[in-house]
Amino acid sequence: MTIGHPSNTTDETATPERGGFYGAQPLMASAGLQAAGMSAGRVVGFVRGLALTWLMTPASFGALNVAMTIANVLMPIVGLGLSHGMMRYAAEHESRGTLRGFVRSTMRVALGVAAITSLVLIVAAGPIASMLPGDTGQTPNLIRVVAGCAFALVAFHIVADLLKGLRMFRAVAAMDVASVVMYSAMAVGAAWVWTDNAAVVLSGYGLSSLLLAIFFARGLRSALRGSHAVGENVPVDGRIWRFSLWMMGTAVVWHALQQSGLWYLTWTAGSDAAGTFYAARLFAQLVLWGGLALTAALYAHATRAVEQYGVSDASVRIDAGTKAGTLLVLIGGCVLTVTGPWLLRVFRSEYAIDRSTFDVLVAAFCALAAYGFLQIRFSIHEQSHRSFWTCMGGLGIAAITAGVTNRSSTLQAIDQAAWITLAGAMGAVVIGISVLMARGKRLSLVGALMMLSIPTVAIDREWAVGVAILLLFLLIFSRRCLEDREREVLREWLIFR
Repeated sequence: MTIGHPSNTTDETATPERGGFYGAQPLMASAGLQAAGMSAGRVVGFVRGLALTWLMTPASFGALNVAMTIANVLMPIVGLGLSHGMMRYAAEHESRGTLRGFVRSTMRVALGVAAITSLVLIVAAGPIASMLPGDTGQTPNLIRVVAGCAFALVAFHIVADLLKGLRMFRAVAAMDVASVVMYSAMAVGAAWVWTDNAAVVLSGYGLSSLLLAIFFARGLRSALRGSHAVGENVPVDGRIWRFSLWMMGTAVVWHALQQSGLWYLTWTAGSDAAGTFYAARLFAQLVLWGGLALTAALYAHATRAVEQYGVSDASVRIDAGTKAGTLLVLIGGCVLTVTGPWLLRVFRSEYAIDRSTFDVLVAAFCALAAYGFLQIRFSIHEQSHRSFWTCMGGLGIAAITAGVTNRSSTLQAIDQAAWITLAGAMGAVVIGISVLMARGKRLSLVGALMMLSIPTVAIDREWAVGVAILLLFLLIFSRRCLEDREREVLREWLIFR
């Protein structure tokens, strides 16, 4: 059985074949490269985080990571979310032969707005710092560095998202690894010399992002030269603006949702507790990184499938990827909870947390990874506004959970922060599933139930392992749980077709 039929194309619009370092890869190769790149990068990032916990006090480590989080929240705002629009529509313009004009126009708008916004923040750093609680002499400098990082991250993600949209995952993996390695070297070196200066350590984040954006942009430009008609600049039309602006809002809320527990601790228990919480996340978020590698590869190939086969057949592929991906996320969560006691021993005593808190954090990141598969559906159907509102719903649930908590110690505050993150993440998952089913979009009951089983990781690790084994058994042997068309899709991916 063949899944879908490629649309007819002319010689003028056929997608050119690319090979070498900037060549496009099939789904399983893409997922493998993305996972390998992210895994290597995260290993280096984890070593960096561990080294910084030994070189910096919990308060300074907490301030550094809160500042990094703010830079990542600002990034889609100052760039107007246009990097997401480039990733979504790159395949379409590639098939039309207008890719270079599209990239040139969109990049100019995004970088121009980002530069102006970042300069305003740099100039206004003093007044902004005076309005923040706990202002110190370092706060204005930290705000200036955050603004510079936001601009550098816009440039970095424009290039990285374009590479993803064109399925150049070999280059994406190299860019991810190089970014983490370069920043890690800069951060550890800075912390070695200036132990408690978070602004100096953070500056390496922006510098490494900007340098790599320039390097890979030059390589991508050379790879595409001659492959596409130069043509005129393609204007950033209303469709791209609508998608990008909704994705901007979604990205901001998505980052806020991921960091909801960190925000709670920063405002209620201070930087010391935030530093301890973030250290525990270094291990717990491994499952999210794996999930993001899967969703990034699936998203890129889903957009291409829409162009070749149509939305209906692309939805079959997304559903197959969602079931397999959610199962892998759940298995990864089980592995982390079982090995948690040994993993947490690598930290200094100042960063100690309860094992049950770690299990809740792992479940929260499993839920966030699963939500990524729902976001693909919203994006493919060009309903990014629904992704925004589901994230907002999850963030609202996290805020309500934070409002009813009652802490009496720092460790209890950290435990409550973990539950806040899980409540928000599962809230977004439940709302997303409800919206998709209410709108009649393809989402199997099996896939939904797999996502809803994630809290077992936090409640009882033995039950979670049992659920993961049962789901694996059902997907392998039950054709009601995994349809014939979905099985063929998975076979295609497994043999790198």
